[in-house]
Amino acid sequence: MKSKYMTGAKRIVAVGSSSAVGVRDDDRPAGVAHAVVRLFRDGDTALCGTDVKVLPHRDWTEPTVGVLRCRECEELAA
Repeated sequence: MKSKYMTGAKRIVAVGSSSAVGVRDDDRPAGVAHAVVRLFRDGDTALCGTDVKVLPHRDWTEPTVGVLRCRECEELAA
């Protein structure tokens, strides 16, 4: 079951061959993962107030290997 939050990150890295057109469905967060309210698109901001890019089709409840979660977002999304 999906949560009401998606995963976002300040920057992204592509997995596999790099994309010339921008964000791809298989991009993963780099650095710290943040929680973003689902369906919020205009100037995406995480629950903690950090400006982020939302990762398509990536629910906040899905674990992201090797990436730390923002503690403030975890508390606010609980």
